[in-house]
Amino acid sequence: MSKKSRTILFFILAFAFSIIAPSIVLYSEGYRFDFETGEILETGGFFIKTNPGETNIIVNDKKAYRTSNFSKSILIQNLTPKEYNVKINKDGYQSWEKNLGIFPKKVSEIDIVLFRNTYEKTLNLENVLDVYKTEKGFIIKKETGFYFYNLENNKEELITKNTNWDSIQI
Repeated sequence: MSKKSRTILFFILAFAFSIIAPSIVLYSEGYRFDFETGEILETGGFFIKTNPGETNIIVNDKKAYRTSNFSKSILIQNLTPKEYNVKINKDGYQSWEKNLGIFPKKVSEIDIVLFRNTYEKTLNLENVLDVYKTEKGFIIKKETGFYFYNLENNKEELITKNTNWDSIQI
């Protein structure tokens, strides 16, 4: 290889290095090129903690993340500064949705508790001798007397001589 070709190769490689090295350093420091605006922007992120675990997290109707049942949290990073639509859902629970902004070099912490769609009350079945099903609930025979468990309001009431039998409908 001649001296002229080595010199040309050296300048080509030096030029490539001067372009690639700063790009790698900027990328590792959290800078990204935004193709919409044509600018280099600093990134941010979301740190999302959910209760219960194993929830689905959807950002801008595109990318889905999933928390684990063990950690119940996830870090979503390298997001350019703008508003993102964040949806958190799990089967059997009410979903959560909100538009949240990302700021340069900031991680927004989000702590979400999802509530069940339905609440199932368990009956106190201690000392139950017998159970009779009715249209609006159950008549429960216990050692202490007869009780009516109303399914509409999830209440257990003692049946006495003053009980309104129109509300029970056997």
